[in-house]
Amino acid sequence: MVITKNLANHLEETEIKMFESRLNAIKEIQDNALGVEVGQFGGAYAFAIKNIPGPSYNVVKGDSFSSENTIDKILSFYRAREIPARIDLAPQYANATSLQQLHNAGLYQSDFHATLYCELNEEMVGKTKDSFIKIR
Repeated sequence: MVITKNLANHLEETEIKMFESRLNAIKEIQDNALGVEVGQFGGAYAFAIKNIPGPSYNVVKGDSFSSENTIDKILSFYRAREIPARIDLAPQYANATSLQQLHNAGLYQSDFHATLYCELNEEMVGKTKDSFIKIR
């Protein structure tokens, strides 16, 4: 199945909104005791939780290349909070220029994440080969 750029953008935007909603809910707990912050740099969203180390919540999503020096601004955001930066690079933003910018900033690929999409039809709903997987 070929995923169009519009669909890829929609899936990326949906993931960003879900993540932002989750972090805003955490931020409201105990007067933001965990140190949640969300920075926006052009089309990129930098999510940070100072008191939860690691890449799960401290991540950049979206278009990190929407304007000049965006990568530098994002890295400064994380340096100021003493949190390692991690950028999730969606395929629609990967090209020779963006990969070179990441390399020049000292960043490299260290992991892989995929979002899968499929339009459901009536035959698929409720029918799976694996009882652990439920399609709704």
